Amino acid sequence: MKLIASRLSEALGLGPPSASRGRSRRNDDYDDRDRPPHGTSVDVDDDDRDDDGETFVYRLVRGYPNIVPKDVRRAVVDPSVRVVGERAFYGCRRLTTLILHEGLEEIRDRAFRNCELLRVVVVPRSVRTIDDSAFRDCVSLVEVRLWCGEEDDDEDDDDDGGEGDVAERRVRPPRGNLVQIGWGAFRNCSSLRALRIPPSVREVGHEACRDCRSLATLVVHDGVGVVRADAFRDCSSLSRVVVPPSVAEIGASAFRDCRALETLILNDGLEVIDDAAFAECKSLARVDVPPTVRSIGVESFSYCENLSEVVLYDGLETIGDGAFLECISLAGIDVPRTVRSIDRMAFGGCSRLQSATLHDDARLVEIADYAFRGCSSLASMKVPRSVRSIGYEVFRDCKNLERVDIAMGLERIGFNAFWDCGSLTFVRLPSSIAAIVGARLGEGQVAVPTAVPTFLFGREE
Repeated sequence: MKLIASRLSEALGLGPPSASRGRSRRNDDYDDRDRPPHGTSVDVDDDDRDDDGETFVYRLVRGYPNIVPKDVRRAVVDPSVRVVGERAFYGCRRLTTLILHEGLEEIRDRAFRNCELLRVVVVPRSVRTIDDSAFRDCVSLVEVRLWCGEEDDDEDDDDDGGEGDVAERRVRPPRGNLVQIGWGAFRNCSSLRALRIPPSVREVGHEACRDCRSLATLVVHDGVGVVRADAFRDCSSLSRVVVPPSVAEIGASAFRDCRALETLILNDGLEVIDDAAFAECKSLARVDVPPTVRSIGVESFSYCENLSEVVLYDGLETIGDGAFLECISLAGIDVPRTVRSIDRMAFGGCSRLQSATLHDDARLVEIADYAFRGCSSLASMKVPRSVRSIGYEVFRDCKNLERVDIAMGLERIGFNAFWDCGSLTFVRLPSSIAAIVGARLGEGQVAVPTAVPTFLFGREE
C-alpha cells in the first residue's frame, strides 16, 4: 500500500510522502546530480508563460527546472533562480531575446549552446561563472555585456597604461563577481563584434572565444590573471590586443591565426608566452617582449610574415624551438645577455635577417640545431665565449654568410653546421674545440688549430 500511495502521490505532483515532503528547496540546493532522468523534468504549464503568452519564464518547480520548449522565442530567467542548469536552453534555435536578472550566480555547461538566433546577452553583475560552452555556437550573437565596473555608455578603455585626464575620469563602482569564463564559453560566436573582460575574472578559459571571426575589439581589464590555450584563436578580425600587467601567462595558441592583428602591447608582469601563442599572426609588425618574460615558447611567433622588429630585454632566458620560425620580414635581432639557450630552429627561415647580435658578456651556453638555418641574408656572426655547443646545421643555407668568429670556450660544432654556406670566406675556430662533426664549409680560409681533432671536416670533393 505504501508503494501504491507513493506512486499515486508523485503522479499527482504532490511529491513523495516522506519527511521531506513540503520542504521548499532553495535554488542554492539545486545540482545537476539532483536532476531527474532525462524526459522527467517538470512540464511547461500556463504559469511558465508571461502575461503576453509569448515569454517563457525559466524557474524551479518543486525543486526542479521546468522544461524549456524548443520553439521558445523570448525567455526570462526568474529572479529567484541562482543557477541556469546544464543544457537548459541547448538547441533553442528560435530564441532571440534573453533576460537574466540580478541574483543569478552560475550559467552552467552548454546552457545556451546552439541558440542560433540569440543576438544580445547582458550578464548580471551577480554571475560568478560562465561555464564550458555556455554560449557556444550562438552564431547570431552580436553583443555580450559583462559587468566591468563601468557605466554602459563608457568608451572602451585600451588599458595601455596611459593616465589620461584624471579630472574627467569617472569614479567606477565596485567590480563584479565574474571569476571564470569557461572552456569554449563563447566559441564560434561568429557574429560577436566586441568583448570586454572584467577585472574580476581570474581566468579566460581554453577556447573561450575561439573562432569568433567578427571579433574586432577586445578589452582585457587589469586584474585578469591567465589567458588559457586557444582562448582567442582564429579571431581573424581582431586588430589590436593590449595585455594588462596582471596577466602572468598567455597560453598555447591563445591568439594563433589572428591574421588581422597589427598591434600587440605586452606589459611588465607577463612571465610566460606559451607555445604558438601568436603564431601565424600575419599582420603583426612589431613585438616588444617585456623583461619579466622568462621564456618564449615553441613557435610562439612563427610564420608572422610581416614581423619586422622584435625587441627583447635582459631577463629573458630561453628562446624556444621555432620561436620566430619563418618570420621572413625580420631584419635584425639583439639577443639579451641573460638568454642561456637559443633553441632548435629559433630563427630558422628568417630569410631577411641581416644581423644577429650575441653579446661578448652573454650567458648563452647553447645555439641548438638549425637555429639560424635558412637565414640567407645573414652576413656575419660572432659567437661569444660563453657558448659551449653549436648544434647540427645551425647555419645551413646561410648563403650570404661570409665570416664567423667563434671565441675561446666553444667545445663542439655539430654535424653540417655550415652546409651550403656558399659565400663563407673566413671561420675562426678556437683551440678549445673538442670535436667538429661534419662541418661542411664553402670556399675560403679556415683557421683550424692543429690540436683540434676533426673528422668529415671540410668541403666535399
